Amino acid sequence: MKYILGILLLIIGFVSEAQRLSVQSFRKLESDLSARGSEGRTDQNGDRCAIIKIVTTERNFVFEPDALGTMGTEQKTGEIWLYVPYGAKRLTIKHPVYGILRDYMYSEQIDKACVYELVLNTTRVLVAPETSRRWKEDDVDFSSLPQLNYNFQTSPFIVGDQAYVLFTLRKTSASYTKSIHAKDEEQSRFLGRTVRKYYHIKAHKETVSVAGFYKYDFLLKKWLDCTPPPYRTYTVEISENPSFSLGRSGSDFGLEAIGNFIFTLKRDYVYHPPFDKWLTVPTTFEQSYLVRDKIIKCSADENSMYLIHIYNPAENSLVLAEAIPQKKGFISKISVVADQVYFVISPENRKKIALTQVYLIDLDQEKVEEISEKNVSFFYKVLETSADGYKL
Repeated sequence: MKYILGILLLIIGFVSEAQRLSVQSFRKLESDLSARGSEGRTDQNGDRCAIIKIVTTERNFVFEPDALGTMGTEQKTGEIWLYVPYGAKRLTIKHPVYGILRDYMYSEQIDKACVYELVLNTTRVLVAPETSRRWKEDDVDFSSLPQLNYNFQTSPFIVGDQAYVLFTLRKTSASYTKSIHAKDEEQSRFLGRTVRKYYHIKAHKETVSVAGFYKYDFLLKKWLDCTPPPYRTYTVEISENPSFSLGRSGSDFGLEAIGNFIFTLKRDYVYHPPFDKWLTVPTTFEQSYLVRDKIIKCSADENSMYLIHIYNPAENSLVLAEAIPQKKGFISKISVVADQVYFVISPENRKKIALTQVYLIDLDQEKVEEISEKNVSFFYKVLETSADGYKL
């Protein structure tokens, strides 16, 4: 009996944690009119899409719908909006860390111009042992933190045997009345044109400053001082009326984990732990995609060229991988199929799909190559596959 107990304790001692994806709840939001307003979308038949608001703080999801497809996604604060045609039945959700939730069947009928809430649960489960220990946020000992004047901190970002935390001090001013000139939604809908008027709203200012940037060493069990982000203080104006936005909240000031890298939320600096340095990011990342720890940015210049850049945060290097001429009557998109990234230029008229151009974005070699083989079935596949789950 003691021998069996000893084996059980040994096994438990080597058990580690992994991630699992599941749906906590799915319901219809009867009073939510988002799908009927300006943020709504229409499907290929001109009908209003339903919106599934996927509640999660994680990013880099890939959504694979049933045969009806989707009309894209939109990243919101704390949730992702997935636009689907009415009649949709099921959804597959994929994530590079949390794995795959395959063929989730909606528990409610999906109707036109309706809104649904899907609460996504990313739980930890016990799995087989790993060669090194996986640290958790609960292992960070905040009681041993040096004396700091702060009232806000970011969640620990764990890299190897260290956890990085940014501490800030946020000060809030007294409320005051502010006049703004904004669109009158009701009158604009009634008259069929944009009507603006003055609104008087309550607002206040928040000043945020960096109190310290530290890493907690799990092996040494102590806090170590790190170089803080280059900008130290800023002030934003915050609306107290949820219908009007004046600026970003001070609580948004902090760090963002993109792949295995630490960025400031503005994504203008990236931190390199081995050198304790913040390096300037050479480009902004609007409408960009993170795949295998590299960032792909596609844009168009004034010379009617598509520019494909590849940014490597580990080396802080930006490469112009390819410049491709734009074509009138064609649309462009990024697709990820079987972990391969493609840039697609396709005619708006699907009857001319044979004219599609597909380029493979080689992240390892940081170059772009056109696929010469004209395979119509493959063209349909890359056109119907979304890269929204990789969008930053």
